Amino acid sequence: MRHAAALPLPAARAATPAAQRILHVIARQDRGGTEVACLTLCGALHAGGAENHIVALTRGGGAITAADAATLHPALPAGRAARMAAFARLVLRLKPDGIVFHVFHADHVTLGAVARATGMRRLAAVQGNPVPAHQRGARTAALLLAATRLLGIPLISASHTVAASMRTAGRLPAGSAVVHNATALAPLPRARRSADAPLVAGMVARLDPIKDHATLLAAVARMPDTIAGRPVHLHIVGDGSLRGRLEAAAQRLGIAHRTVFRGTRADIAAELAGWDAFVLSTTRDEGFGVVLIEALAAGVPVLASDVPACREVLDGGALGRLVPAADPDALAAALAGTLAAPPPVPARAAVAERYGPARMAQGYRGVLFPGRSPARAGGAV
Repeated sequence: MRHAAALPLPAARAATPAAQRILHVIARQDRGGTEVACLTLCGALHAGGAENHIVALTRGGGAITAADAATLHPALPAGRAARMAAFARLVLRLKPDGIVFHVFHADHVTLGAVARATGMRRLAAVQGNPVPAHQRGARTAALLLAATRLLGIPLISASHTVAASMRTAGRLPAGSAVVHNATALAPLPRARRSADAPLVAGMVARLDPIKDHATLLAAVARMPDTIAGRPVHLHIVGDGSLRGRLEAAAQRLGIAHRTVFRGTRADIAAELAGWDAFVLSTTRDEGFGVVLIEALAAGVPVLASDVPACREVLDGGALGRLVPAADPDALAAALAGTLAAPPPVPARAAVAERYGPARMAQGYRGVLFPGRSPARAGGAV
């Protein structure tokens, strides 16, 4: 990702179906699931001839730094008025053919209004998570959806689970669609390890309340220390507000000596190549779980909480094992069984067909530029 500060902006040119300029707005320059999905999309759009630009609402950890598929602009300033003014200047300078807001909160509404005021016609907003279960969250979702509809911004839902949930908050804007996230993860050779090397189970996710790392830690504490004579280790990749609490839980459960908190990492492919099982322990607030398809593409056996989004991604359990959510005993049994006798993993070709980047790009183009590309991946909603 080139930095705008280091390179002059390209001259404005007439838009053609093969050379569209697209501005992507992300929450922060961190490697969360939404941001990784955005980078994957940029790669696929770039391969199809599009010119991508990315701007974040905040810099965050700054983990997104380099790729060839997009130009990275400085993060927008804090403060509503300053952010709106800076965004207006960026849009007027870039003159994009389309804007994708990879956020669904007040900023996509205010910045969407700014984009409309500058004359932008092709906008889309992405929703990656279901409507919160609590009343306050549901009311906020309904207000945001109404504002999105008023601005005429189509909604791209990351899953049918998310789209169905959003419909409980109100009518979706015209042109909305479901477009599954994708993975561009190149499969790596499985790491060669000695016969007595530790068995490694791992999870990649932000350490925040939407996920359920606590159940995974409790499950590992219920498992034997060794399986088939090999120690069992747990790797937690990701960072967030709950890290201190989860590290304390591992200590309290007596598994700190075999639990590694690896923080945020960019080399997810290499991480997965050395694991014996991937676990996504999560809640009903999960919207898609892009790490599931990263693990599938890497050829790692997958276990996930049996919540609607994971059930959809794993095709009802055909692509991985679904385990009752928030049930450490069930997860312990399932994970121990997977490590003791690894099941067959889905063919990579099947994963690529279902969750390939080109399919994702086709879906986004279908929403932004209807009539210029084939039918939307995932289908209209």
